[in-house]
Parts: sequence; structure tokens; C-alpha cells
Amino acid sequence: MNIDIQGETRTPKRQIFSHVARRIDEHKAATHYEDASYYIQATTHIHYRPVYAPERESFDKGRTAIVMNDRYVFKDPRHF
Repeated sequence: MNIDIQGETRTPKRQIFSHVARRIDEHKAATHYEDASYYIQATTHIHYRPVYAPERESFDKGRTAIVMNDRYVFKDPRHF
């Protein structure tokens, strides 16, 4: 009985999402953290305004004291 073991190169089945590809290189595989954290907050098509402040949107950028140019500049916290 002969067993032939050979090495193969396989392409990953997991594809990169288009919204993650805009943030990182399109040819680089995204981490699970990047898949789950980039552009997940709804900014359009929000159905209801908050009852306690109807003049504002639900996720109004002017509501917070923290002002950032790019909220996705933070990297994967597991790497620190």
C-alpha cells in the first residue's frame, strides 16, 4: 500500500467585503476584527429620530465631545 503525501496550494474561500477593501488593501486578507468593525454603524436610512431629541439624528456626530477625523484609525486591540 502506497501513501503519497504532496503539498498543495489552496486559495482561501473567505473573500473580502467591499467596505473593508476600501479601508485596507484589496488583495490582502482581512482579519475577523476588520470584518466586524469597519462601517457597521448605520448612517443612512435610520427610520426614527430619538424621542428625547427629535431635532437630532440617532447617531449625530455633533452629539459627542470626542471629535475625530477618522473613527476607524484604531487597529486590532489584540495586537497590543
